[in-house]
Amino acid sequence: MVKKKNPLKSFGFFLLILSIVAFSIFPFVQMLSLSLKYQWDWGNPSLIPRKINLEAYKELLNIGQDLKNVPESVLTLLDETPELTSLQRAAILSK
Repeated sequence: MVKKKNPLKSFGFFLLILSIVAFSIFPFVQMLSLSLKYQWDWGNPSLIPRKINLEAYKELLNIGQDLKNVPESVLTLLDETPELTSLQRAAILSK
């Protein structure tokens, strides 16, 4: 004889799994939320920051730093290339 599944048991098991997953994920959501807040907003218990702060991520991932370093690296390369005349150097720098 085939046993029928009890829908109440299935729902209870689903609810148990869902609560375990939510309990496990919440600290990571809270850490992400806190990392996006400004220091003056850290005491706010809301998970959604009043104003989003991405400066730490920009610094961590070096976003924008490569663009600042391009002119310096071009100047370094131009200074180290003796084959270029001063006119050629000026033409490259004008671009």
